[in-house]
Amino acid sequence: MELIEAKDAYLQYLHASGYSDSHMNTVAQRLNRFVAAFDSGIDVISISNLNVSAYFRRMERSGLADATLAGHLATLRAFWNWLVKAGEVNTSPLVHMKSYSYRPVRRQAAPLDDVIRVAQSLPAFAAHRGYHPRDVRDALIVSLALDNGGRVGEIASILLKDLEHALQYSRQTKNGRCVYRLPGRGKTGDQPLRFFGESAQFAQHWLDISPWPHAGHVCINLETGKRMTTNSVSRLFVRVCEFSGVQPFRPHALRKRNVSDLIQMTGDVKAGQLYAHHTSAETTLRHYDDIDQEYIDDVAAELAEMRRRPADLHQLNKLFGIGGASRR
Repeated sequence: MELIEAKDAYLQYLHASGYSDSHMNTVAQRLNRFVAAFDSGIDVISISNLNVSAYFRRMERSGLADATLAGHLATLRAFWNWLVKAGEVNTSPLVHMKSYSYRPVRRQAAPLDDVIRVAQSLPAFAAHRGYHPRDVRDALIVSLALDNGGRVGEIASILLKDLEHALQYSRQTKNGRCVYRLPGRGKTGDQPLRFFGESAQFAQHWLDISPWPHAGHVCINLETGKRMTTNSVSRLFVRVCEFSGVQPFRPHALRKRNVSDLIQMTGDVKAGQLYAHHTSAETTLRHYDDIDQEYIDDVAAELAEMRRRPADLHQLNKLFGIGGASRR
């Protein structure tokens, strides 16, 4: 069986087995990337451990994190196990593959000043080529990411019909701002994605000028009308950042900035959990404990400065409840 035929048959098997659309999209993206690395028409029985190892070495050199590589490896293992059970191959070429850790890389949040500059530059970015559809689409996607704590996969999965519905049914916050809700389709369930005034304007403009008015998704390829991959969505952030004059950051760094700032503003990890679509507050604490470290940085810097200003010695003593007597 040719590799591309095996891939299609495996996806049909997963669909018939009742796997979620989110899981199907992830598996399809990973297998499509694998298939593209080989000559068309290659038979699955011809693919060796050396071929697969070389494929993963190339992905390592491209800078993919261990957790991402672990996901790709798990998908390929399941794919070849299915081929073995189906009798298409005798053994899997992944038997002796090195393992990768799912432990997440602790990436830094996007710098706040850079995020502000990008947010303020979006109207000019959308207009700089006479509201070219690509620029309006990209401004909308980045604006949506600025407004919520969703993952890039959730943003890429937004349906056009849901966007149209959200624009018709907004609600007002206590301070009079309009909030729009989209159903999220992430790995932790259907948590809502929120967006606000400027994103709503970009959304309406996109609906008016989209070359594919009946496309299934909001994030689409302008040539084919098909849903963009998460990698494609991530890359468009580079264009917007460069236009804004800041070092490029990706959606995950923006998500971390959004969630970190919300927790800082509210002092409520539970709010951060719901905003980030985490399954538990413990997950939020594990991934966002650098918030506490930033707070300690601020307090420790102030403490160090006060110790070096004799005039503030009395204030320092008062802060720690220290009287005139020496303590040991």
